[in-house]
This record gives sequence, C-alpha cells and structure tokens, in this order.
Amino acid sequence: MQVTFYLTEASANTAAGPFNISGTTSGGAANTVLIQADVSKAVLLTGYTEEIANNITGGTVTSTDGTCNTTDTWSIDELYTGLVPETSILSYTFSAGYYYFNLSEALQDDITITIANVDGHTSAGCGTASEDQASIQSPVTITAGQNQAQHDSGVGGWAGITYINPANSITLLTFGNKANGSTFTVESGTVVTITYDDSCQAYAQ
Repeated sequence: MQVTFYLTEASANTAAGPFNISGTTSGGAANTVLIQADVSKAVLLTGYTEEIANNITGGTVTSTDGTCNTTDTWSIDELYTGLVPETSILSYTFSAGYYYFNLSEALQDDITITIANVDGHTSAGCGTASEDQASIQSPVTITAGQNQAQHDSGVGGWAGITYINPANSITLLTFGNKANGSTFTVESGTVVTITYDDSCQAYAQ
C-alpha cells in the first residue's frame, strides 16, 4: 500500500526535523516498523511517498533535531478500511494460448495462481480424451491494487485444437486447490469467489 506523508506549512519556519517515520502493525506491536529515517523538512513539505505493508495501520512521525524533539501520531485506519472491498470475483479465460485472469474488485493483497489446466480438443463436445493440455508455466501473481494479469501458456498456435475444457478447479499459492464456485478470504478481509466457464467451449486461436 502506498502512503504519502506531509508536513504542514505552519511547521516550515520551525526548528523541527529531520524526521523518523515509524509504523504500528495490526498485530499490536507499537512502533517497531521503521518506515524511513532522517526525512528532511524540505521533503516532507512537498510530500514523502513510501510503499508500506498492508498490516501497518498507523504510527508516529518524530522530529529528531535536538532543538525541537516532537512526536505526532498518524493513522490510516479509516482510509484503509474504505479501500478494502468486501467481496471480489476471480475469473479467467483462455484464448490464443494466453490465460487472462481478472478480479472484479482489486484487492489489498497479492494472490498467486499456480495451476489452471485447460484441456484441448479437436472435436465439439469434449467427450473424448483431450489431445493436448495447456498449463501455467510459472506462478501468475495479481498484485495488490491491480485486477488483471495474463500469462503465456507456451502452446503457441495449438494447431488443430478447436475446443477447450478448463478444469473445474484452480490452485493458489496461499489457499491451495479451490473448486470453481468456491471462496477464499485474503488477509485484508475480502472474500473472493472463483467463477469462470469450465464447460466445453469453442477455442479462439
């Protein structure tokens, strides 16, 4: 999660600074996470931006100058709560050799898909054994704040394949094997439902 710290204009002519910015984790350990030390007053007046862990919910900004040693607290609880969607839908399609993963609502957590097999068939109905199978070649991560990711399965043109039949489950790095239609809950609290078309369907080359 990205946050920006600002110093008010009222502090511009004081002896405050440089500043240490620290964080408090949601686990309750107070101010044990040093976000950045020795941030100058000039930088804070224009805004200092830092990428912080999702479990940091607030902290302190402390002036370390011997003339003006002050500490102020900061909190992102309200902002953070507003950014966390209650639910999201994870889906994917497969066409022209590529996986296209999508989240209906971006999450505050990374999720990584490791298995999503797709059987390839040369005839409608997909009743016989598959002629080939596409698979994820390396883990696919949808990073926090993003809602899309794509991946090349490496099957190329997949000549002769005209129908596909995605498996009725996928595997995620943190949550294991999950059936189509099932749910999992990420650390920030969003309940994610897995929903995609796992029927026999025409394949777009």
